[in-house]
Amino acid sequence: MPFELNNQNKTKYKCSYSQKQSKSPENQSEPEKPNFELSGKLAAESNHINGIPLKYYEPSEAHKPDKLWQLYVFKNDEQVSIFDIDQKSSYLFGRDRLVADIPLDHPSCSKQHAVIQFRQIKSKNTISEHIIKPYIIDLKSTNGTFLNNERILDSRYIELKPKDILKFADSTREYILLHNNI
Repeated sequence: MPFELNNQNKTKYKCSYSQKQSKSPENQSEPEKPNFELSGKLAAESNHINGIPLKYYEPSEAHKPDKLWQLYVFKNDEQVSIFDIDQKSSYLFGRDRLVADIPLDHPSCSKQHAVIQFRQIKSKNTISEHIIKPYIIDLKSTNGTFLNNERILDSRYIELKPKDILKFADSTREYILLHNNI
């Protein structure tokens, strides 16, 4: 029901209440059903280190290694360092020191170059036994990752074995993988 309101300037304002629309079939729309599918928003939020988005997401079978794995780094046949890689399930190689677990200093290497990922998989010998193995995955680096002097395909897990030699891009450093049972 409309009414009028006068103020000091004698300006008239009209207000009215709107009536509810009729419930005819054409005015009704079915309410949107909830979508409980994974959006990936939470994973995207959590996949940052120091505010830098990571190119790599750990797979569901990621698992901390059960052996003491080490990377021996050589340059010109001289050992320059050793990395223990047994404390977490993945290790990122790259030039970006804010996110890389194992820094690569050669300019031909990418900021986020490759990852060693430990994965728990079913043993081929028994049905119920699981084993944890290391894999390398190249993160679509510009100049590639090399396993035993052969370039690997990017975005694919390649199983690593003890005494394998990794090289990154045009760097002359060699990373030799060993574990404590050798």
